[in-house]
Amino acid sequence: MRIHSLANLIAFPFILMTGIILYFLFLEDKASYYIYLFPPAIILVAIYTFSPKINFWWHKKYPPVLDAKLKSLVEQGSLFYRNLDETQKLKFLDRLSIFIHHKAFSLMRVEKEDLPIDVKNLLSNNANTLQFNKESYYFDKYEYFIAYGHPFPSPKNWILHSVETDHEDGSVVFNLQMLYQSMIMKTGHFNIGLLAFTDLYKHTFTQTNFPELMKDDAIRASILDITGFKYEKILEDIGYEPDDLNLIMVPLYFEYPDAFNRVLPGVFAKYQQIFSN
Repeated sequence: MRIHSLANLIAFPFILMTGIILYFLFLEDKASYYIYLFPPAIILVAIYTFSPKINFWWHKKYPPVLDAKLKSLVEQGSLFYRNLDETQKLKFLDRLSIFIHHKAFSLMRVEKEDLPIDVKNLLSNNANTLQFNKESYYFDKYEYFIAYGHPFPSPKNWILHSVETDHEDGSVVFNLQMLYQSMIMKTGHFNIGLLAFTDLYKHTFTQTNFPELMKDDAIRASILDITGFKYEKILEDIGYEPDDLNLIMVPLYFEYPDAFNRVLPGVFAKYQQIFSN
């Protein structure tokens, strides 16, 4: 059974009841009916307060169905998804739908706007990829995903860059054009969405034993053999050099699995152990 908002369905009879009471109060001049307003009003406030949790609980059981266009975008933008079997693909789409419907996405222009659902889809695709084999797949501590249409500065980094995570605020800021170029246009740009969610993954599953890569110049040099692009080109796409080289290498593990396994089989095996469990 696919219901978009269980909270709204539960609230409907109490809204109807309130309307009937208001009718008698103001059109039939039944002043004594005021007392009957309190129970439905209190219940409606409670439903409104807990509606995100009510709907999330419901959608975990009955995820909203993605339309054909969004499914096509998933197919186009995710090698990981294309390599799944049909049962796994359904699991991927259901989790993707839940993530899209229960996170806060916004587009920064002159005024803040709602982010188009196709961009929500692309970004959420990356979150789902990293946590596909986890029972906890929602990145609970991170609620806000903010897009710019270009590289941006921030109080933490005044240099123009294309992705930033804030673990205190529970937010991700990203350049939607860079994300689109990497995932849909396939122009060779780096997938900043996978970088962001790799960072969120490391802060969510803190016991994960990622390989120590930062001091290994050979790893940086190997990127050319894996992707056809130099390490410096990836840094240009990001706008800065991450403190942890895993934030670059994990996206390449998902985007170029065959080449990655050929060039860095040891690191590939470590990532496979992390993301297959």
